Formats: sequence, C-alpha cells, structure tokens
Amino acid sequence: MNNFKNLITGVILSGMILSSCKKEGLLLYNAPDNIYFYPKMGMTYLGVNNDLDLTFAYGSPSATDTVIALPVAVTGSPQNTDRPLLLKADSSSTAIAGIHYELIKESLFIHAGKQQDTILIRLKRTADLSETVFRLSLNLMANEYFETTLKPMAPLYDDPGLRIGPVTHYQINFSDIALPPPGWQEYYFGTFTIKKWELINSLNRLDRSFFLNQLSYEQQGLLPAYSIVLYRYLIEKGENGETVYEEDGSEMTAGEFATN
Repeated sequence: MNNFKNLITGVILSGMILSSCKKEGLLLYNAPDNIYFYPKMGMTYLGVNNDLDLTFAYGSPSATDTVIALPVAVTGSPQNTDRPLLLKADSSSTAIAGIHYELIKESLFIHAGKQQDTILIRLKRTADLSETVFRLSLNLMANEYFETTLKPMAPLYDDPGLRIGPVTHYQINFSDIALPPPGWQEYYFGTFTIKKWELINSLNRLDRSFFLNQLSYEQQGLLPAYSIVLYRYLIEKGENGETVYEEDGSEMTAGEFATN
C-alpha cells in the first residue's frame, strides 16, 4: 500500500484544562461513559477545526489508497472486556462506502483495558477524485456501552468564524486535486502547480513535506530566500533559451514579491 503525506490542520492535545480529573490527556468523570473523537476536544479548546483535508496529488502517482487512523477515547475507567462502538456516516457525506472508502475492520471496539482506541479507514484513489473533493462525515453513536453527551471545551478566545462541532463528529475531505498546500504563499511563488512545487523543493533542497503543513515563524522567514532562488533560476533559464514551462504550456513564473 502506498501512503502519502496527509494535510491536516493540526492535532494538538496539550494545555487542556479540566475541572475534573485528568490522566494523560484522557477525560475521567464520575458520570456515564461517553465516547468522543480524541483530537476534537483539544482542537476546539485551541480554536482549531477538526476536519481533515487531504489529497493524493502530493504523493506517489502509483498510490491507489491510503489508511487514515482516527483516535477515539472514552470517559470513565477502563473495563476488562471489549466494548463495541457504533460509527455511522451521515447524510451529508458525498463519499460512497465500498467505492471511495471502507473500514479496515467492520466491528469496532474500545478494547479491554483501554480508554483510547483507533478506527482505521481506507480511502481509495478513484478516478473521480481528480475532479471532485469528496466528503466523509462520521458520527460516533450512542449504544448500550457509551453515551454521546460530552460537550466540546470552550475555546481560549472568541472568534465569530470558529466552527465548533460535536466531539462525536469528524469530517474527512479528500481528493486527487493539486490544491495549494497550507505552507504555500502565492505572493512569493505565484500560482501553485505540482511542477513548480517540485522545482522549488529541488532548488532549495527541501523535504517534500515542507509546504504541506502550516509553517512556523522561522520557516515563513525563509520563504523570501526560496522565492528568490526560484526567480533567478527561471530568469537564467529564459536568458539561455531554456524557458521553463508548466504542464499546460504556459511559462512558469515566480510570485510578485520574488524579484531581487
């Protein structure tokens, strides 16, 4: 199986403040056991949406699928038997089971002795992903073992645009479309293309994952230098009669701020 680097806004579970007991990031309450997506609690607290956005376009052309691991956790104490959990795709999903995705294991559990477990989902690289971003909206459902009444933690700051959904909901948006990755800044590098991205990585000896995540302040400070390297390379090639073209036949250019 060929996996690729996922684009993900972030999975941050530090700094969680709870009035109840806390143990290694898991919630312990003297209340009925609740099940929830483990990343969601910390992410809403820090003001981050928990949706996962990814594309096959940045990976190997021969990749046919990838497996996503979704951590789930429960409040309360571990039990000495496996406890089944119920997961359903809701009606807003556009991804089709058996065509675009499948569960690695149909029977899902919080296993004996555990407060945290993992749901594995295989996403398939079908031809229609090159034209459409598909949505897989998942909900953890209540059953005889778990309730779903746990509320998300209030974020650290007020933000009218912040979407805080239930901690029992997780959405995966996936495609095979080469969308600009989180670290790409158009005013330095111009319009995003796979060919340009690979050239910048090669010229600056960057790991392929560099632009695929949100950049730190230090990394952002390097972007002007990387863009100048691209700009000078393209100018030199053009002056030598070796103009660099994009896949669509247009001339490759750098961003408007990459002129030095």
